[in-house]
Amino acid sequence: MISETNSFSYQYNENMLANKYAKCSFYNETRPIIHGFSLKTLIHQVQALSSKPMDHILDIGCVEGYMTRLLVHDDIVNSATGIDISKDMIALAKDATRQAEKNQFEYYAMTVKEFQEKHQSIDQSSLVISTFMICHIENVKELYEVLSQIRRLCSDFFVGLLPNPFLNKEDAVRLHKYNIRYNISPNIMDGDKVDVTFDVNTDNQFTLTDFWYSSDTYEKAFREAGFTTFQWVPLEIDPKTTGEKKAFFSDVSYFHIGFIARV
Repeated sequence: MISETNSFSYQYNENMLANKYAKCSFYNETRPIIHGFSLKTLIHQVQALSSKPMDHILDIGCVEGYMTRLLVHDDIVNSATGIDISKDMIALAKDATRQAEKNQFEYYAMTVKEFQEKHQSIDQSSLVISTFMICHIENVKELYEVLSQIRRLCSDFFVGLLPNPFLNKEDAVRLHKYNIRYNISPNIMDGDKVDVTFDVNTDNQFTLTDFWYSSDTYEKAFREAGFTTFQWVPLEIDPKTTGEKKAFFSDVSYFHIGFIARV
């Protein structure tokens, strides 16, 4: 199990970064147009393939609950459960939930394993999602363990978003003009740290640490954890997007990638 003191979410609690993440200009601009749009597209794909009802999602690493609210508010699903190890993030998620819709959302500050043990929810979630959580797992052994825990919760599909493992140093440099520093080594290896700094040279500047894995390592870990199929899916931009921001979204869409895994 991931140690809380070493986990991604602990960075929020220890360094008081939850509010900075929630105010991050990059995520606030890209989530509706790229991340949210792409995640909805992924979910529509698996809903069409599944014989099971998918009107509820389990969001692992839900941070402040943005994706759960988006998917419910846009009628992609009827209800959502979010878990995150960061108490600060879960507090923000609960605060953002309107009183009239509280029966549609549940949020828990706990690990995947704790949620599984507390709710006895083996094979209960036909649709599990995760956005940018897996990349904060520190080594291949823990990557396999967490994916195995997610597999035990999942009865059909697991979809989500990750930093693009096919990204190279030259691609990362393109992000500098958008006040993002993504420090990736040309000789990077599985488990190496990648510091990502957002809102550079602003009052909201903050840095988070990713751990890099190759596409082959991700695919092998998913298979060994019990998922029978796995595919990478490039992100899409909402076609309604026009004007000068379209170049920005085109540049940053390659920064992340989607995936679909099936039990």
